[in-house]
Amino acid sequence: MQTPECRNRDITITPEPRTVRVFLDGKEVASSNETLGLREGGYPIVYYFPNSVLAELMTEASDHQTYCPFKGYASYFHLRNDAGALERNAIWFYAEPCPLVAPIRDYVGFWGDTVRVAVDG
Repeated sequence: MQTPECRNRDITITPEPRTVRVFLDGKEVASSNETLGLREGGYPIVYYFPNSVLAELMTEASDHQTYCPFKGYASYFHLRNDAGALERNAIWFYAEPCPLVAPIRDYVGFWGDTVRVAVDG
């Protein structure tokens, strides 16, 4: 893996005190009250979950990788629902994040067509 450029950007990471839940095809598959909220520029907040939530999920490693000059290289997992359908690259993580976002090491994010993340309250 290449070393990321790690440019600076207005990014803030704060603990989210409320419970944050992940839904796949409308069914709750993960929740945590230990998430981190990452705010980056004008983008919507992204919630990162402790990677311990992966133990509860049906995942498959993906060979997909992306690069962000502010966060580093992201690796992905596919996520399966109870019926066996696959949401490709629905979970991402930064194994070696840039120093600016070091707190998200050992955390994962979720997204996809059939994935929804919701905050209680």
